[in-house]
Amino acid sequence: MGYTRVACHLLATLAVGAAELTTAGIAGGGGPTPVSVNTPLQQQPTEDAAPLVSSSDSSSNSSSSISGSVSSSADTNQRIQAAARDAFGVSWSALKYVNKGELGKKRYEKKASSGASSVVDLGDWQCPNVSQSSNLECGCDMPHTLRCRGDLHGLELIAEGLRASRYAVSLLDCTLKNVSVISDANIFENVSLQGLVISSGEIKRVHRMAFAGIKGGLQALGLPNNALVGVPMQSFVTLPQLDRLDLSNNRIKAIQNTDFISLPKLSYLELSENQISYLAPKSFIPLKNLIHLKLNGNRLGESPESMKAIESSLSLRELDLRSNTIRGPLKNTTLPMVKGLEILNLDKNSITSIQNGALEGLAYLQMLSLRHNQIDVLQDHAFSGLASLQVLDLGHNGIVAISGSSLKHLPRLIVLDLTHNFLRALTSDIVSPLPSLKELRLDGNDITIIAQNALFNATELHSLSLENNPLACDCSMKPFAEWLSTSRIASQDVLGAVCATPPHLEGASLLQITTDSMNCNGSGGKDRTAESTFRTIEVMLKLKNNMSYVRDISGDVQLKGINFTDESDVFLYWRMQTDDYSCRFVYVFHDDDPENILYNSEVSCNQMPELANATDYVFVTKLIGAYDLQSELSYKFCLIMKEDISKDEYLGACQIAILPVPNQNRTKSKSIKKELYSGSGKPGETDISDLNRIAEADRADNEGDAGEDQSAYYDEMLMSRMADDPDTPFNRMRLEEAAAAKLPSVGVSRMVLEGLGAVIIVTSLMAFIWGFIRLKSGRSNIPSMSTCYTVDERRGTVGHEVESRSRYFKLQATTSL
Repeated sequence: MGYTRVACHLLATLAVGAAELTTAGIAGGGGPTPVSVNTPLQQQPTEDAAPLVSSSDSSSNSSSSISGSVSSSADTNQRIQAAARDAFGVSWSALKYVNKGELGKKRYEKKASSGASSVVDLGDWQCPNVSQSSNLECGCDMPHTLRCRGDLHGLELIAEGLRASRYAVSLLDCTLKNVSVISDANIFENVSLQGLVISSGEIKRVHRMAFAGIKGGLQALGLPNNALVGVPMQSFVTLPQLDRLDLSNNRIKAIQNTDFISLPKLSYLELSENQISYLAPKSFIPLKNLIHLKLNGNRLGESPESMKAIESSLSLRELDLRSNTIRGPLKNTTLPMVKGLEILNLDKNSITSIQNGALEGLAYLQMLSLRHNQIDVLQDHAFSGLASLQVLDLGHNGIVAISGSSLKHLPRLIVLDLTHNFLRALTSDIVSPLPSLKELRLDGNDITIIAQNALFNATELHSLSLENNPLACDCSMKPFAEWLSTSRIASQDVLGAVCATPPHLEGASLLQITTDSMNCNGSGGKDRTAESTFRTIEVMLKLKNNMSYVRDISGDVQLKGINFTDESDVFLYWRMQTDDYSCRFVYVFHDDDPENILYNSEVSCNQMPELANATDYVFVTKLIGAYDLQSELSYKFCLIMKEDISKDEYLGACQIAILPVPNQNRTKSKSIKKELYSGSGKPGETDISDLNRIAEADRADNEGDAGEDQSAYYDEMLMSRMADDPDTPFNRMRLEEAAAAKLPSVGVSRMVLEGLGAVIIVTSLMAFIWGFIRLKSGRSNIPSMSTCYTVDERRGTVGHEVESRSRYFKLQATTSL
């Protein structure tokens, strides 16, 4: 479509015979620039003029973009609004507040006026008949515009036909087939043209003299939708007067220093939808008059430092950097700082935040668009230095909240677009810093609350949109509804504001309900609290799983019991009407604070079939290490489940209950066990509510030893029944508790054994010392060495005597021990 847009804007800018033309540049570029041409009013083609040939889809689309004769200023304003909607997604015409390059406007007017004298017989203009071959089809869909389809020799035939015709054209738009090279020189020699567009989808090279000899000096050239791998700089040497150039939808990968050295008068340059990842440092120095630069759809985010080359274009007013893979936070070193820049488009990148002072170098910026990025938080003073900004578009991001300092330094802001974010409330932090705000767009957020003073300072606001927001139309909405009835807000702008709660107002338009119906009495306040809780959970789920919708099914799920252990583990027993749910998370809140999460954990539900009946199921979830929870306090326990893992929907059920005291002994529980088994005779039919009674018994103080033997009988019977079927979660839990109860006796036995061992060691040590002392004292009675020798003459040698004496010492010590 790019080359047809070139044709459209070339005609709008350069066509002679229009009383007043409006153009936004090649390929829709640059915004609306009114152009006045002082020539007689043009006439429509006569009946015998050649019919329009629908050469291609792109050519047919060009007719909708061509700006013809403008009969009134209202038509011009409509086109300006359409351009604003296309570029910034806003319906209100903020462009009338933006100075859109008067320098370019004057240049176009001068050139259009100078070319008027070359056109002959304007009052009787007809479409030139150049279709002399079956391989060439031409037609005029608007005056002074010729569109042709042909093959390899099509350009030669067209040029010959135009040289022979007495009716000149201002714009020639050619679509060629099977052409990869424009190899001929001086093709259009002596042909009067102001705009030329050539496209085939395959052109890779252009002869350096291909455009030489064009009569009157070509002012606009388009080579879009081709296969150029670089800028054909040598072909531009013969076009020193060129004002607009379109090279969009090619395969250009880099811009070199000499690519535009022969185009000093260029004011509009379109390089969109290429593969550009590098800009040479001096590539834009020759373009001192460049006003509009389109670089969208490239890969400049791969080498962001190369974008500094744009700073040498001192006259630049509009810069388009959409879809350039610009990632991470926006810093003051990320973008080129062109002092006079007025329009900056950064849509469809991967910008995560805007740092303080990131755009301070753009003091004259008037329109900034950041749609379809990944911005989740606006930092304080993010837009400092933008005192001239009038239109700010932050739609389709992940913004959750806006602080009071986020939008400071924007005293002239007129339009603020925050559509399709995750705002939960409309507060004064959004509007108060913006005294000139006229339009505020908040469609597609999660807004439930509108603060009482949110819009009291919005004296200039006349357009507010709130479609697709789950508004809570209760008593807190009354101040806003009253303000709305007396404000200047157009009713059609607020028609999309629909109530989501309370239930009796669900689906009602905010403008159609009375303030008397907005109340917080009875179930309304309860519903509001429940909704606030689920909103908080939805935010947490979004952070974890990129999904956020929770449907309340509290009526189908009941919390029937709680067990709190002295290890700060909490067992929750849930009764449900189906077993199709899979448990995912448990969130715990204070019962009077529905937005402050005290504890959260991923959980799984273990079914307890022995406690179920014909219509209900019982599941137990375990919360490990809930140290922040205190016994005997009331909490709200919220179980989050899923029914279908392929869907983004979660199911939620919240119940308020008092957390019991941790169980520390089991004395009192024995009487309850006796009652349970003696009452029904069927232990397996115990209701889940009895679990609370057992837990209370475990926590009670010891009331005496009376009836201990009889209670032990029921204890033993209960444990034996659990041991018969230890696989069920409930029985397994009770067996573990029983084992834990036996641990004190084991501890006592261990202490006795340790004491006995210590006594034995001490006694042995004392006996050894006593024997050693006796040995020392009896050493005087031991025979002398000579005596021993005499005595043992009958027994043998001296060594035998020593060995006998050693045995004596050992025997005496052993006897002592």
